[in-house]
Amino acid sequence: MFVYYDECILSLMSALFTYCKLPTSYKVDQTLDLYLKDHQPKEIQLVIINDLSVDLLFKMLPSDAFLKKHLFKKVTSIFPPLEVPTKTAILAQKSVSDSSYLTDGKSEDVLSHQTNVDVQIIDDLKKCYKLSDVDDEKLSNCLAELDIRVAKMAKELSNDTLLVVVGDCGKTKINRHFNLDTSVLQQHFTKEASLSSRTTMFYIKEEDKENFAKTFKNLLEDDFILFTKEEAIVTKLFGPNCEKVEFIENIGDFVAVAKSDCAFTSEVFAKENYASGGILENELYIPFIIYM
Repeated sequence: MFVYYDECILSLMSALFTYCKLPTSYKVDQTLDLYLKDHQPKEIQLVIINDLSVDLLFKMLPSDAFLKKHLFKKVTSIFPPLEVPTKTAILAQKSVSDSSYLTDGKSEDVLSHQTNVDVQIIDDLKKCYKLSDVDDEKLSNCLAELDIRVAKMAKELSNDTLLVVVGDCGKTKINRHFNLDTSVLQQHFTKEASLSSRTTMFYIKEEDKENFAKTFKNLLEDDFILFTKEEAIVTKLFGPNCEKVEFIENIGDFVAVAKSDCAFTSEVFAKENYASGGILENELYIPFIIYM
């Protein structure tokens, strides 16, 4: 659909998991697999930078920046491109359809618990995005400082240590908000919408499903793609194992996916200047950077 699960971040992490002698059920990225076999690192330092996208990397950093020079591959995150599910993909080799994300909202970590891979998470960009007065200059300065920090970290590593730097997902500037609490859509709900402001699950009264879909498309067809529960399962929107009973039981009756700069607001979804979870390239594509 939006993500080819054999070619996304799961594939690159499969190569890393395989090198660390951990089981994986996803296709191994052959380029990284060969690199690991050729270089044979004794230690691995994995750095996850929250909210780092390929788009941000190329827009905000000069050509000689460390993170740009050592970009190994531009790759898609998983769907939805949100912090917690992507971290689970990176650290536990699981898509949303494989994980417990829809029930507990928590990330999972196998890599740092079962290997000697040192995992570090940097949230400087995440904090910057949350500033009320965030702009391109602040983001650029924050990323430049991060680039210097990671370059310094790389120089201090031993020659047999591999540094892997990866973003989890990108963010889109939100120029329009749609308030679900004051919308005519709310009359069809059996409970509050959930998941995120740009990939949103709706729970609808059985007798209202047809009317909900029609009203939604009339109001929001230019901003969101609306999937029925069945369509989300058949298209494997959330991963290759959408037919699992545990997953089916927890998915909404409808899933709306943002394709513009619009996001939902409600009692559940706070109004944000920037948000993740949609299918725009600056949300989906993340950098995979290696240095040794």
